[in-house]
This record gives sequence, structure tokens and C-alpha cells, in this order.
Amino acid sequence: MTDYEYTYPIDIRYRDIDTQRIVNNGVFPTYLTEARTGYFEEVLGRAAEEIQDIVTARMEIDYLEPVERGDDLTVHLRCSDVGASSFTIEYEIRADGNPAARATTVQVYIDPETGESRAIEPDVRRRFAPE
Repeated sequence: MTDYEYTYPIDIRYRDIDTQRIVNNGVFPTYLTEARTGYFEEVLGRAAEEIQDIVTARMEIDYLEPVERGDDLTVHLRCSDVGASSFTIEYEIRADGNPAARATTVQVYIDPETGESRAIEPDVRRRFAPE
């Protein structure tokens, strides 16, 4: 699977840059969150403020190339696996069209009141299910 189903543009902020004049590695999780939130809004048809039943259980990032202020930055993502109560998202962050980082997160559906995981509803499963 090489295609990504969703693309999100990122504006690199001055505060994202560290003393080496590149985007600090600690900022990349924020970029993933911004892209994932946009993806959820599109796939689920709900505003970000209404999505309180999905949490991140795991995050892994491989940094490939430095990103500089002024780069055209985009995050490409896809849902690669849907389980009973969790699903996996794969990301590629591109700077000027070139891979700069690859990441994976595991998201878990929860009951917002108890914090316990719960089954993904069939309709939501269909929306996230890889084709």
C-alpha cells in the first residue's frame, strides 16, 4: 500500500525551529495531531471538539531528513488497520515533496465517561477500513 488517502498542509511556525535552524523533533507529534484531527473531521463528519472518544495509545516516528522553515510541508496519512477497538494510522511527512519523516499511531476508541476501550461501531469501522 503506497497511496495515502488524506493530505494536510502544515504551516511551519517560527517557534517550531530549534537552535540548529530545523524543525525540532518534539514538534512532529503536533503535526501528526493536526493532520489526524483534520482526517477525523473529514471521515467522521464531526468537528474536532466533538471527537472525544478517540485517544492515542501509541506513537512511533522515524526522522528521515531535516525540515527547515520555508519548506512546503505536508502530512499524508492513511488508516492501515482496523481492529475491534483500535485502528492504526500511517503517516508520511513531506518537505518540498520529499519524505522527511514516517510515523505510525494506534488510536483507541473509548467510552469518554469511563476511559475504557469500546468496540468501534460498524459505520465508523467502514469509514476507517482500508480498501
